[in-house]
Amino acid sequence: MSTTDPKPPGTFEDCTSVASNTRLRWLILTTGPLPAGSAMNLAQGEHLVLQFHYINTKDNAVRINTVVRFHTVPAASVHTWVATTVANDLTVDVTPGVSYHTYDCKLSAPRQLTGMFGHMHEYGATIAIDIGPDVDHLTRMVTIDPWLPAYYNDPPWRDISPAMELPQGSIIRTSCSWHNDTGAALTYPTEMCLTFTWLAGAKDAATCD
Repeated sequence: MSTTDPKPPGTFEDCTSVASNTRLRWLILTTGPLPAGSAMNLAQGEHLVLQFHYINTKDNAVRINTVVRFHTVPAASVHTWVATTVANDLTVDVTPGVSYHTYDCKLSAPRQLTGMFGHMHEYGATIAIDIGPDVDHLTRMVTIDPWLPAYYNDPPWRDISPAMELPQGSIIRTSCSWHNDTGAALTYPTEMCLTFTWLAGAKDAATCD
C-alpha cells in the first residue's frame, strides 16, 4: 500500500481505525503471478506500507515473521501495465440481524478490466458486483451466494479475458448483505464490502470515488 502520511521506515502502527485507513491506498495486490508480459509499476521513491492481518488465538503475545518479495522485470519486456483499483466504503454499518448495503463509485480514467474479486469478512452473507459505463448499463460480473468465511482470506477470483473496456466515469456497484448474530452493530474494518480490480492501460492506478 501507499500512504498520504508517510512515517519513518520501520514504523509499526495499528490500522484498525477508519481514520488510519483513509490515509492508505492499495498499491500492489495479487492473488498469483500476473500474465506474461504484464507488470505493476512501482515509482522511484514510492513510500510503501505493508498491511498484515493476524488472528492470535493464544493467551500470550506471539512473534510473527512475515516476508514480502518483489520480483522485477525489464520495462522493455512489459506490454501491459496493470494497477490495482479498489472500490471501498468506509461507512459500512452492519446492524444486528440481516442487513444490506449498496454503493457506487466512478472511475477517474479509462481503463481495461482484467480481473476482480469481492471482499467481506466472516459475517458476510452475499456479495454482487456490477460494472458498466453508466448506471443505466451495468453488467453483473460477480455473484457469490452464499459468502463463506473462508473467502475472507481466499476469495474467488474472476479473470476477465479479453479485457473489458471501461471508459472514464464507468461505475463499479458493490452490493453486500450480512447476517450479524453478535447483538451489536459492526462497522469498518470489523466488516467490509469491497471490490478489488486489476485495471490495465496505464502505469498509474485510477481512482474509484
